[in-house]
Amino acid sequence: GRYPGFPPIRGSCHQQAPRGAETAGMTSTPKSDDLLDSAYRVVRRLTPPEVPYAGLLARDGEDAVVLVDPAHMPNASRQRSRGTHVLEPLDVALLGSERKLVLPWCVEPLTRVLAQRHPEGIEDGEAVTIAISLHRGLMSLRPERDAGEATGSWWITDTGRPVFAQAGDDANPIGEATRVVWRTLAEAVTGADVRACLLRHAI
Repeated sequence: GRYPGFPPIRGSCHQQAPRGAETAGMTSTPKSDDLLDSAYRVVRRLTPPEVPYAGLLARDGEDAVVLVDPAHMPNASRQRSRGTHVLEPLDVALLGSERKLVLPWCVEPLTRVLAQRHPEGIEDGEAVTIAISLHRGLMSLRPERDAGEATGSWWITDTGRPVFAQAGDDANPIGEATRVVWRTLAEAVTGADVRACLLRHAI
């Protein structure tokens, strides 16, 4: 679905690299010889904390994706059909002889986006939509029997979709990560009734 407060960031593959990218080596691009077997046009390298997983920002027609080495993702994150609000591979691609996972482009942590929006406020409808996304992602990753709680952080994709990116054991459990975002959302929403509802039903 489209999220009214987070419009799609189409065309942003061609924006300048983030501050510090020149010294971090983020702007280097693989040689064209490495791309013979790929339908994706690589733009530049991305590394955390700019994105959840190190990879290559690339174009797939009009869409932006990130090509990630499977070794850079936790095993659980490579599974499919966990829901639209869990960061998962869209496809598998060959880059030369290397197998890459094709992921949506996560442009910014969700907590940072909400904090930036706080001064102007977030409209009621938008806040409810985000809250539903958080709940769906949380329910998609409910721990199964003998399985630990998923860990990671919430991000926003370039199409405006909140997704939970799973990480290693040193990251926050999804319950804690969701509560932080939920509180930030409640503080930023403009409507008193919606704010009270979010606080009353805090995760």
